[in-house]
Amino acid sequence: MSESKKNEDPKVYEENAVFGEITLKGWGCKTCNTFYGDDKSVAQYCCCTHRKCNECGELTEKTYLICRKCRDKKEAEKLQARLDKAKEISQVGYENMIYSESHNACYHDIDSYLTRCENDDVDPEEFVFATTFKRFHIDLADIKERVGEEHEIEDFSMTFDFPEHLVKAIKQFNRDAMVQKKNLGSFQCDYTRKLKVEV
Repeated sequence: MSESKKNEDPKVYEENAVFGEITLKGWGCKTCNTFYGDDKSVAQYCCCTHRKCNECGELTEKTYLICRKCRDKKEAEKLQARLDKAKEISQVGYENMIYSESHNACYHDIDSYLTRCENDDVDPEEFVFATTFKRFHIDLADIKERVGEEHEIEDFSMTFDFPEHLVKAIKQFNRDAMVQKKNLGSFQCDYTRKLKVEV
């Protein structure tokens, strides 16, 4: 212990408190009076139920920065921009599934899409998007890397080898996915192509 520390008067626990009024300046929740210091945004959020929409100023739920009306407007503008850029293709010869943006779902063809619209009593869209088929592929190197990261083992991919029978099975699966039916994969929305819905 240094000489300066030795010469200091001891601070005794039983005597180390003083009662008095302490004035704090900062932000607090107006509803529950919880004090948040300099953090105004947290004090505002604390017990509020609504906030003003960043776009139009109308009230919306506290968990949203933009109200439902403005969110729907933005989504409609985004969809229209995609449709404007997409190339229209013919249904003749098209065999993949189609994607409906408003339903957020894929359908086997236009007819099944129209049937769903009729059952839900909603108007069909003028256009739906095409899809592309993405085949499943198991990447052994990627699996090694993710296992190493999960278990925090350095150079795991360099020191560990999968059993030979597993490697052969995965390679066979990848070959099958390239040549067999379209059940070894999934359909992905293709925003570059669209099909006109003929009612």
